[in-house]
Amino acid sequence: MANALNTFPATFIGANTGLDQRQIDFKNIVGAIIVPTGTTFSQSNTATAAAFLAALQAATVAVRTARAYPINNFGEVKDGSESVGEEKLGYGAGLIVRDGTFKWAFRIIKGGFWLSKALRAFNNTNVDVFFVDSNSLVIGQRIVSSTGVVSFGGIPQYQAYQEPIKINDGSKNTIYMQNFSFPGNAFDNIGLVQLNPGDFNTVLGLQNITLYSGGARVTNVSLVKGYAGNLNADLGVTLGSALALASLWTVQDSVTGNYFNSSTGITSVTFSSSTNTYTITANASDPAYNAGNPVNISLAAASVLDAAGLHYESNSFTTPN
Repeated sequence: MANALNTFPATFIGANTGLDQRQIDFKNIVGAIIVPTGTTFSQSNTATAAAFLAALQAATVAVRTARAYPINNFGEVKDGSESVGEEKLGYGAGLIVRDGTFKWAFRIIKGGFWLSKALRAFNNTNVDVFFVDSNSLVIGQRIVSSTGVVSFGGIPQYQAYQEPIKINDGSKNTIYMQNFSFPGNAFDNIGLVQLNPGDFNTVLGLQNITLYSGGARVTNVSLVKGYAGNLNADLGVTLGSALALASLWTVQDSVTGNYFNSSTGITSVTFSSSTNTYTITANASDPAYNAGNPVNISLAAASVLDAAGLHYESNSFTTPN
């Protein structure tokens, strides 16, 4: 008869505690990368520092549903993380019932009001976050699929929240605080990728371009003006002839929704330095052309602009006939 003393109902599960010469010691968290929930980077993307840097930079100009939004100027942190939840038993013992929630609040130093305003657009949205320390170590999660494929993902957030500003009171500067709240077990499946010093400073968010009509459309010719950046600098002054390329623009029939051919739909784009105006000449032979319909004009996708050395994204506007 088996002895119950030597019968174990389950295999003991633990983790080995031996150490080698390598240690993980997080330094000051100086930045973060906000990504849509479920965003991951493949093993080939994280094979080397150069590969991961390239993947991050490409992600900053991806379509919005896959885009990375870097913040790289934290000046301090306030750790408001919860303590573990504990039950006090009648005989005096205390038992842990759950992990506490991480609650990190970072003060933004550069970017001020404009960055704060942009980050408030993420309030209460579903996002994941990578954190970056002062040694260029990117902190996220190691994700293993049901088929064994390993990837690098961000830390799922309960909430990412940019606070309203706290105004300068004469004794301290205006305060901009970005909050992250996430599960206490978030680092149980920690994933790490080491960038080279200074790499993260080259992972930049996009700037906005606001286009508007420079005058009524005449047949297939439209006049375009615009503003660049948060301070609404004149687009022509800021970028000038750098945008005078047909490949950097798109034209769409505002009624049918059809786009003009990406290669031949725009005959020419010229820039006038005297009026800071772009003249967009559409191909009147393009299948999408209809003289009676206004057109929507925008710059090309952010990835196309970035390939031309322009780290921007534009709106789309409808030309008056």
